[in-house]
Amino acid sequence: MRVTQRADSAHNPANQAQNLRIALSDGSGKVRAIRTSVFGEVPYPDVRPFADLTKSALTTIRIPLTAYTIVCAGLDPVNLSDVTRVSLMSETSTGEIEIDDLEFAS
Repeated sequence: MRVTQRADSAHNPANQAQNLRIALSDGSGKVRAIRTSVFGEVPYPDVRPFADLTKSALTTIRIPLTAYTIVCAGLDPVNLSDVTRVSLMSETSTGEIEIDDLEFAS
């Protein structure tokens, strides 16, 4: 996925990366959520000397689909051939992000 923190948002804590979970659900009700911070960072926007030059820069975070099928204590693997839902869940109490692409590839 390509994601960024929204520049000039009062909801984003200053100079802190954001973290979220991407969850996949399958047809039998199994759900697995993976933290994006394990595979990449959603950094705070680069603040430049002149505020009108500050921009949100998208970063790419790639989560291998195998992360959803690894056997973990107490967690069932998700059936990747029967995905019914993709959910994005924030791990912070405040923040504003923008997502451009969410893509699955084999």
